[in-house]
Amino acid sequence: MSQQIITIRKQLYEELIYRAQVRDFDYLALCSTEGNFQTLYGQSIQPLNPEPFVEALVQGKQRVAVGVDSAGNKVVLFGVDAAYPMHNGDRSTGLIAAVPLEYITDFLSLEDEEQLMYYHIIRPDGSFVIQNSNMELQYFFEQLQKQLDSAASELSAESSIEKFGAAIKNHKEYAAMLEVNGEGRQIYGISLPYSEWYLSIGNAL
Repeated sequence: MSQQIITIRKQLYEELIYRAQVRDFDYLALCSTEGNFQTLYGQSIQPLNPEPFVEALVQGKQRVAVGVDSAGNKVVLFGVDAAYPMHNGDRSTGLIAAVPLEYITDFLSLEDEEQLMYYHIIRPDGSFVIQNSNMELQYFFEQLQKQLDSAASELSAESSIEKFGAAIKNHKEYAAMLEVNGEGRQIYGISLPYSEWYLSIGNAL
């Protein structure tokens, strides 16, 4: 490989790193079609569930997922289709930037137990990607997870839990009024773009 090519590639990486830093990303990497990550900035990162993440990038789609860095800290990955030269001579299928998971929880103020509105981000199986410390609806989410984990496909979908579960599976919006400890609560859910996640918002009436 000529020195000129090495210099051009180095300048490209420096430009990509600069753009990531000014946008407050803590990690930056290139991803190959085989799912190999080349770290450009920060610690090395990997998605927790790499196959659908890499597949989306190969298909030219944007993707958001949870991953971990080399120290075991959870991060949120943002992947976009991008073809850049990698060290091994291949071209990448995606550019991956990431922030610590705490960045998202802080942004949503998930540690404030006194807030009137709270958020949860849920996977299709009902497990939490991000969980608010306010768990007034803990029983609701426990039953929701049991329903989504169930092998039965012919549930009546009459209760709020069953309707919410059906909305998650079908990536539909959902809204309902619930009673918790004698007080009214409103719950709203919407599918998040570029991911398989579902955002649930709850608030006191």
